[in-house]
Amino acid sequence: NYDPTVEFSYRKQAVIDGRPCMLEVLDTAGQDCEGVVLLYSTTSRPTFERVYRYYDQVLRVKDTESVPMILVGTKCDKLNEREIAKEEGM
Repeated sequence: NYDPTVEFSYRKQAVIDGRPCMLEVLDTAGQDCEGVVLLYSTTSRPTFERVYRYYDQVLRVKDTESVPMILVGTKCDKLNEREIAKEEGM
């Protein structure tokens, strides 16, 4: 069962543009976010279309004009089921 009030943390060391960095994702249920990771399924157009509504909601809640965002398409290995073109998701 998912409890949105429980924090979840994920850390991974990576090299980006030749520089080592630490990626830390902390799921805080949104109250204290510094950025947003929005996911959609490349095999489902409705999930892609909902992403924009979620981003707009974040802007309203944070009362700001911009929040750093990463858009992630999942199920990229399902080439025969893809509904969102790679170019469309960029």
